[in-house]
Amino acid sequence: MTGARNWALIMALVVGLATAARNLPASEPGASEKQPAKKSMTTISCDDVRIALAPYVWKCTGSGATARAEATLPGAYLKLAFQNSSTLGLLVDGTANIKCPSSGMPVVDYSVDDGPFKTIQLTNTGEVYALPLAQGLEAGKQHRVEFYFRAASFNVDRWAGATGHLRIAGVQLDDAPAAAALGPLRCCHFAADRRAFDTATRLCLLRDGNQ
Repeated sequence: MTGARNWALIMALVVGLATAARNLPASEPGASEKQPAKKSMTTISCDDVRIALAPYVWKCTGSGATARAEATLPGAYLKLAFQNSSTLGLLVDGTANIKCPSSGMPVVDYSVDDGPFKTIQLTNTGEVYALPLAQGLEAGKQHRVEFYFRAASFNVDRWAGATGHLRIAGVQLDDAPAAAALGPLRCCHFAADRRAFDTATRLCLLRDGNQ
């Protein structure tokens, strides 16, 4: 009888502790568990007239969020000026590169504020993603970027449907209060191009109305 009574007391104690633990308020996650807040960004679609696309080489479709500009051959470029943003990303539509081998992916060049050109080969496929072009810029200053489609392989499934195209959806800038609205269309003179074949004045995207 004593053993049965002790067992009953132990079970009652276990049930009581479990109930108390269940009623305790949830603890706050530790510093290492907290997820950083995702930075809000402003998206400018590629059909915005204030983004300068090379003439005759981009196939443009859709509008707004569904707008796309696709280049099948190297030489296509994009240029824009912006301010009130410390970062710049190019929205690339990787669905154009599904099943493209890594060796055949598009290679691009870009330069920020007339700096040296950087060359990278794209790697993502199957989704729209932001390709970072600039970070840590002085937000109050005006900046500019030149972006070129440099190379790609067209020998893979060339006649079945090439997968080495470059397809873009737009650009991403900081969602800063001073840049909540786009400024008027302005003109801007860029440094001499390495590859450009037209000499017309380029259209620019300015983030507010001040030159």
